Amino acid sequence: MSRPLFSVIVPTIGRLSLPDTLASIPADVEVLVVADTFEMEESRRAWIETTALEAGARYLECDAGYHDTGSPQLQHGYANATGAWVLNCGDDDRHEPFAFETMKRAIESLDEPVPLMFRTVLHPGPQRGNRVPVVLWHHPEIIDKNITGQCFVIPNDQARIGSWSILVDFGFITDTVRLWDGRIEWRTELISQCY
Repeated sequence: MSRPLFSVIVPTIGRLSLPDTLASIPADVEVLVVADTFEMEESRRAWIETTALEAGARYLECDAGYHDTGSPQLQHGYANATGAWVLNCGDDDRHEPFAFETMKRAIESLDEPVPLMFRTVLHPGPQRGNRVPVVLWHHPEIIDKNITGQCFVIPNDQARIGSWSILVDFGFITDTVRLWDGRIEWRTELISQCY
């Protein structure tokens, strides 16, 4: 079996939006659904596993001993990904219909592999400061609140993948770009919707 081009890590607490998230990812993409099983009811864990398997995804569990914003689950997923390129997607987010073709074309245009930062629509939410949908990134700069991990597509080189921490997306991105000697390519194409 050949190595997939993409692996998508989907950390989850079992939101009901999970099936729609998984449906936005093409069948030829490796998907790793990583359940945060800390204090999770068995019925919810079973639902996540069934949902993942029915969608053709790999199901993994990660009990970090506490609830986080998905950082331990993302770290676990990235460590288990087999695709040549890796990205993540929240269990309540969606990829655009042509996102993976767009990413593939961008990768094929590179002289050498480097991390890519695409764009997303960030919809209003209780944890966000925006009252209307906002397109990220605003400027091609690694600044907190200007970037998101949902649009960060990186070569699967385990020695050059950053660590997920309490800083979530921003810390992971800055750590990864540092490991790539500051190299990153900014792409204007929109690949996802973050809810």
